[in-house]
Amino acid sequence: MGRRILSSTSGNLAARSIFPWPAAVARPAAFGDNGNASAGYLPISWLADGSALQCPSLTGFALINAAGVPIWTKLLADFPNATVLVRESIYLDAVDQAAWFLSYNGNTTPATMYLNKLLIATGALTVVGSFSAQANNALASSQHLLTRTVEGVGNLQLFSTSTVNGGVCKSVLNYTTGAMVSGPTAIVASNGVALAFTGSGMAYVSADESLIVAAGAGVLMGSTATDKVMLQLSKNGRQATIQTSQDGFPLSMMTNATTALLRHIGGGRFTTFHPIGGQRLTGGVYTRAALDAWLSQVATLAGL
Repeated sequence: MGRRILSSTSGNLAARSIFPWPAAVARPAAFGDNGNASAGYLPISWLADGSALQCPSLTGFALINAAGVPIWTKLLADFPNATVLVRESIYLDAVDQAAWFLSYNGNTTPATMYLNKLLIATGALTVVGSFSAQANNALASSQHLLTRTVEGVGNLQLFSTSTVNGGVCKSVLNYTTGAMVSGPTAIVASNGVALAFTGSGMAYVSADESLIVAAGAGVLMGSTATDKVMLQLSKNGRQATIQTSQDGFPLSMMTNATTALLRHIGGGRFTTFHPIGGQRLTGGVYTRAALDAWLSQVATLAGL
């Protein structure tokens, strides 16, 4: 029996055709395993003492040592004007030795988004600045992806989904003022077609911005915890859904209806991250180059 791919563009997953997987796809080369990290925790690449950033809920963050004891804690009340912390947006920067992430104030009209910088060693918080959360209807959802071209240098990129056309938008945020320098601008693939997107958020965007991994986990059949989870990829304006348990992807350990993300943990490394829930993650720690090479191969085999 060959490996299998579920090729799709729309409709119910259970009703789509399944085709033989044409070749074995090796799991991307890993630096190490994140098997000891529970859901809601992000390992920190520059700390060798087992500390992790805990993101248990919308109410705060904490730095937890290897014994599970909080070193410092930040609650929602510590964030001026914020009504929600967008914990899914976390980007860990090894040069700054800080966590960059967003917070949100839904009591303003339009709503306001804040760029925050949290020093890992001390828990010192800087609310860098703010911008409109409703610009072009591209910043209204709760899940966003922050990245940076070079750690410790320059502005941050914010990827978000449009509530108008379902596409993916990119904004650039000033790292010293928090202001929006440009965007939101729809990302257009190399063939001139806007990147398609369905799902509740983005698990990952490749470095060349050509490929999107959707955060929402699809299910092959039914809705039980044993159902096969499907990885949703978008490239060249097309979308495919792939059975993760057969392609070696770190998300293969997910149960259905969960949201697992690939987040930067510093030093150019990424790992799987599930912001809430009691599930333990077993995905490895990967370089972006390894992830992108693997995703490109999978997308090619999926006909994207």
